[in-house]
Amino acid sequence: MAAMLMNPAIRYAPTIFAGSILIAIAASTSALWVANTLRGADQNHVMPKRVGAACVMGVAIAGMHYTGMAAANFPVGSICGAANGIKPQWLAAAVIPFAFAILIVTLLLSRLDARVAFLANSVARLNDQIDRVRGPIH
Repeated sequence: MAAMLMNPAIRYAPTIFAGSILIAIAASTSALWVANTLRGADQNHVMPKRVGAACVMGVAIAGMHYTGMAAANFPVGSICGAANGIKPQWLAAAVIPFAFAILIVTLLLSRLDARVAFLANSVARLNDQIDRVRGPIH
């Protein structure tokens, strides 16, 4: 028998909830557009633009989250059973290290990806220089 997560159940305001979904769609669409636009490293002042875009996306994500939370109505006396009796201190002690580990791995992979892209561009430039010196191979 599955335990009920919220007793009594959460009730959502449909229009505010729909607004949260629209914010999520707009934020993800703009994130893809910004990522594609700022992809080239040959632009002027690309780092400040990326930092600004990240700040805008942070505000959009927070807006989506808080709009979704505003749509949730918790009846008085609600009890959350999601932790199945696990003490909050132990839950936090388990979640925090995993969150930091995921963040660190993501940052390392991002840095590795940037390095690989830099090396690939270097190899392409060297190949172009070789082709100019010797001429294209027929």
